[in-house]
Amino acid sequence: MHICMIQSSIVIRTAKKMSRPPKKRKREADTRNFQEYWTEDYYFIEHKGRPHCLICDFVLDPSCKKKSHLKRHYDTMHVSKNESACQLVGQMRTDKINKLRNKLESRPLVESW
Repeated sequence: MHICMIQSSIVIRTAKKMSRPPKKRKREADTRNFQEYWTEDYYFIEHKGRPHCLICDFVLDPSCKKKSHLKRHYDTMHVSKNESACQLVGQMRTDKINKLRNKLESRPLVESW
């Protein structure tokens, strides 16, 4: 049903029926998977289910398993500061990543109270 109102010689039609907002798509909290090539590109690994920066030990939230989040961290925190690790390419970059990964995995576990 439409209601017509005349206002300043302009006809305005409004619908009386109220419409619902569209339903949002439900997602599981952990539907995104960490991609291995992100390690080579952005120096991130997945450590205990969370993205972990090998350069500065920054740990992202588990829900931030998106390429854009990792790229933003890498660009703003490391590339913009001209860090030497960012300038490595090829086998030297792979060796640096393996060295940093081994260093992270060899740390003793710290229990949280």
